[in-house]
Amino acid sequence: MIIKIILLLALLRVLAITEKPILCAGIYSSVVLVFGWMSGASFSYVLVGTLISFGLSFLYFWLLNRFNHGPLYFVILVLGLGIGLV
Repeated sequence: MIIKIILLLALLRVLAITEKPILCAGIYSSVVLVFGWMSGASFSYVLVGTLISFGLSFLYFWLLNRFNHGPLYFVILVLGLGIGLV
């Protein structure tokens, strides 16, 4: 779980450089998929979890990209780290 939060923080840097939220969401959901397979969970459980993680992380990175230079950026940044708990 802590690895996912560290990954989200690293992907913030990727987002700042590329400004492509779908790339960051794809990388994050790929890691979630790998962790799901390594845990030995069923395929359907891993697939649903990966799709949910992709949707939430895309929304998170899109909002961060959209409000890049505003006061809401830090609010979204802190509250969005809860994605790492999903």
